Amino acid sequence: MFRVRPATRSDHDHVRDLICRLQAEPCHHIGFHSDTPAEVADELASLHFPATTFVAVDDTDHIRGVLTVDVDRST
Repeated sequence: MFRVRPATRSDHDHVRDLICRLQAEPCHHIGFHSDTPAEVADELASLHFPATTFVAVDDTDHIRGVLTVDVDRST
C-alpha cells in the first residue's frame, strides 16, 4: 500500500526521473509531459513544482507514483 503526500523540493529529481522512465513506455506515456530530463524539468517548473504535485510513496518514502496538476485560473 502506498501513501500519498504533497511533493517537496527535495523530490524534484526523483519525480523528473520517474516521469522520464514512464514516458518511454507507450502504456504510461502522458501527452503533455516531454521525454528528456531537461524538458520534464522545464514542465515541472512551469507547473510551479512542488506546489501542484503529489507523490505516492512506499514505506521507505521511495516515490512510486506522481500526479501533477495544471490549473487554468483564467476561466
